[in-house]
Amino acid sequence: MPSRAEQLHIDRCTDAVQRYIDRGAQQWGYDDLRSACTYIGDPYPVFDAEAIALRDWRSACWTACHALLATALASSEPRPSVADVIAALPALPERPTE
Repeated sequence: MPSRAEQLHIDRCTDAVQRYIDRGAQQWGYDDLRSACTYIGDPYPVFDAEAIALRDWRSACWTACHALLATALASSEPRPSVADVIAALPALPERPTE
């Protein structure tokens, strides 16, 4: 169980990761990632492809974030800064054209 200070740091990191993911979706014209995901299965192929790409990118971002934080909590190494966590995340993928 993380200490209170560790939990506050985890919360700051996860809030920053969510903002990073939402900004990625906004760069593609969506309100946020949640909005983009509503287009999965859309009959318009480009919206469907974008939604799937963003969903998969979101999963990769959260996997990277959780792995980095878990490693830091399990070791005696200094915890990564919020900026370090964001820098370790995958970049927004290429936007699908169809």
